[in-house]
This record gives sequence, C-alpha cells and structure tokens, in this order.
Amino acid sequence: MNVKFNEVVLSKDAKSLINECLLSGHFQSDGIYSKKVLDYFYSHMSIRKMVLTTSCSHALESALWLYEISGGDEVILPSYNFPSAPNAVLLHRGQIKFCDISLDTLCLDENDMLNRIGPKTKVLIPMHYGGISCDMDMLAKEKCEIDKWVIVEDSAQGAFSRYKGRYLGTIGNIGCYSFHGTKNIQGGEGGALIVNDPNIDFDRVQSMVQKGTNRHQFLSGDTSYYTWMHPGSSYTPSDLLMALLYSQLLEREAFSMTRRQSYDRYENQLAPFVGYKGLEKMIQIPDYNESNYHMFYVRFESMKLRNQIMDSLAIKGIDSRFHFMALHNTPMGYRLGYKAADFPNSQKASETILRLPLHNHMTIDEVDYVCESLVDILKEL
Repeated sequence: MNVKFNEVVLSKDAKSLINECLLSGHFQSDGIYSKKVLDYFYSHMSIRKMVLTTSCSHALESALWLYEISGGDEVILPSYNFPSAPNAVLLHRGQIKFCDISLDTLCLDENDMLNRIGPKTKVLIPMHYGGISCDMDMLAKEKCEIDKWVIVEDSAQGAFSRYKGRYLGTIGNIGCYSFHGTKNIQGGEGGALIVNDPNIDFDRVQSMVQKGTNRHQFLSGDTSYYTWMHPGSSYTPSDLLMALLYSQLLEREAFSMTRRQSYDRYENQLAPFVGYKGLEKMIQIPDYNESNYHMFYVRFESMKLRNQIMDSLAIKGIDSRFHFMALHNTPMGYRLGYKAADFPNSQKASETILRLPLHNHMTIDEVDYVCESLVDILKEL
C-alpha cells in the first residue's frame, strides 16, 4: 500500500463553483466567492474584522506594517518555526529575537518569551503549531499589565482550533491564517488577516491590501473615484482560488470528522509504544485546546533514529516527513548572530520529530497500515 503524506482532492462542488466563477467573467479579487468566504467566517466565528490575502505570509507582513515596525523595533517569536514570520520582520527592518519552545506542545515556551521582552519589544508572535496553542492567557495577562506591545497570532495551521472556547486567531491583536494546499481547508494558495484590535482603522487595512488605494470604497459605491491613499501592496487573492476555498468550507465538518478519526486511531494504536525503542513521545493536545487535528507526529530519541524510521517507512510506501528546521540553526540564523546551541528545545524538535500522513481523505485502512508498519519497524530494531 502507498500512503501519501498529504492528498489534495477536490470537494464535490469545486468544479461547478470554479466553472461558475469562470463564466461570471470575474477572476480577479473581490468577487462573489471572496464575499462568500468572508461571510462564512463571519457567521461561523467570532471575528471582528477580516480581509482575505494571497497567503499567510502576506497576512503576517501586513500585520507588522499596520503596527509600523521599523529599525530597532524587536519582534519575539519561536525559533521552531516557518520562515514567513521572521521574513516579515526583516522586510519591515525590525529586529528578530528568537525564543525557545516547550517540548510538550512544540509551541513557544511562555516563560522564555516573556523573559526576553525588553524596552525595544513591540510585537510577540506566538505560532500555533499543529493547531495547538501556548497558554494565551499568560501572554495576554502580561500584555494587559505592561501594554507596550501587541500580539500577532501566527495561526497558519490553526484555523478552527480553539483555546478555552475561543478560536485561534481571534485572541491577539491580529490573527493570520493560511489556506495553502497543505492545510485543513485549502484554496491552493491564500490566507486571511483577522483584525481584533479596535484601534486599527479597518479602512486602512482594506486599502493596504489593495495597493494602498480606496478600491474597496470604489467597489462598494462609497466613492466615485479610485485613488492612492496609503502605502500598500497587492495582497488580495483571485476569486478563482476563493471559489475553490469556498467549496472546501462547505465540506469542513466532514473533513474535520475524517481528520479526528484518523488522529484518534493513531493515538490509540501508538500510545502503548511510547517509550519503546526510542519512540519518546507523540503529539498531545492540552486540556485548554480543541484541536483542528492538523497533524499527528511522534518524536524519537535521536535524529539518526528518526531518519532511519523515515527511510524504513518509505520502503513500505509511506510518505512521512520531518518539519521545520530550527531557524536559529540555519544559514540565515547564523547571519543574525545565533549559534546552534542557543535554543536546545527547538533544535531537539527539528532533529527528532516525525510527522505521519494525515489529510482530509485519509482512510482507516491507511492509518492502520502506517501504525502496523511503524510498530513492525520498531520491533525489528
């Protein structure tokens, strides 16, 4: 049996909705399906304001633009991360300050992040790894007491996960989502910027993602002319992609059920082997989280063993992956002045994690085959 790590399968309405979009003659941004996607999020989640973007990367860039990050402003974020968030900091001439993670969640270590706050700190970016969050109350409590910095949630993997009943992305000042083809709900590419901060002028947000113009007001009929208002860029997605995304949103509950069934089966079958022959740990969802079941991972005692297991699974037709390289221990990280030993938990995660296949169309037979294969490989060590 061959088991793909991720499989993109069209929703049942995808072709008809995309064809309808084509026939409408409106392929660019701000079409009928962009509106349908926004209406879906407004009606299903407690969102104050939201704009669609071409990616989560562009949402993060927009967030730091809104808070006018510039030279000398420090932004703290975990080293175990994807490059999009630190790239956004660099693009706005900010100063990156990494923190370490907790090996329990692979999200940031709250105490380590808070201990690194200094007089130049302006933004904290918690990254919700695998749809799991850190203790957001702990960050929010400190923020309320100090009130000199803001929280931008990197919730690329966290759409529809919750922290104590609140959706990830709706807790900090700003939240950022991804709808990339590797995420639970996919538009091929795409993202969203959720604006929770009432002090941010939403007209400015809409202008910023529309090349700095008043196009949103022109399209709504609030003005008769189209002009340049603010600094901005082209961050709005094609309506064709939003038609694809909307088709996925219509099947979100079914996808979520499939992912949870796969996750639960992995957990039930592999839990007895934690601690056996170098399998140190598997993903755990904190009590305060309701997960979207974005991923299932296990961790091994060493990179050598992890790589050996991954190669053995590949021989059996199973596509497993490790994930982020700890950013402090990369060529760019070295250029920023970091050393390999600076963040030991981030380094350990990057060297020992193994993500197992999990996607919207995974079958129970596939999960069983992965589990049986992994256990057989461990027994043969």
